[in-house]
Amino acid sequence: ASEDHPPLREAVVASLIALGDAGAAAVESLLVGPPQRQIDASRVLGATGSARSLDAHIALLGSNDLRVVTTAATSLGLIRRIEAVAPLRQLAARADDLKSQPDGATREAFARAVGASIVALARLG
Repeated sequence: ASEDHPPLREAVVASLIALGDAGAAAVESLLVGPPQRQIDASRVLGATGSARSLDAHIALLGSNDLRVVTTAATSLGLIRRIEAVAPLRQLAARADDLKSQPDGATREAFARAVGASIVALARLG
């Protein structure tokens, strides 16, 4: 599977992005899959500016996997839909939680997620 081979996965994601709306339609169902599939689907939806399955996409901001949260925040900023503003603000407001993260790697991942939400909010104006 492409998940076991990152260069193949990247080629698939790039191809889906190149397909535009057809690529976005192809990945909608992956928003509820395993974390790597959620990340790939979010990247495609963001890069194509697609608001398909917007509620499911926004729900990724609540994932326990901070890679998923970061990618979703970035992509939602690219999609630029007002529905994402409140959830992105909630994530950005958690910046104070950074100090309570259990270790350096988790703090770094958490900081990336919060930072992505702040950039997304800036894109949304």
